[in-house]
Amino acid sequence: MSAIVILAQNTFFYKKSVIFDVIYSPKKTLLSKYCSKKKIKYINGVKMNTLQAQKALQITFSSKI
Repeated sequence: MSAIVILAQNTFFYKKSVIFDVIYSPKKTLLSKYCSKKKIKYINGVKMNTLQAQKALQITFSSKI
């Protein structure tokens, strides 16, 4: 746990960044809280996995869903 805190403290994100977090459980992670505090756009793993699945289905079936 402390390694994650150190990483967050030593990491810099631009205000215009969009952060995709691969974690979807728990919904609130240290990274999500950091982004919220710094007003950086954050998308959790649920959204990312949904977008990936949608794209995979489009490629597989050659159509938009």
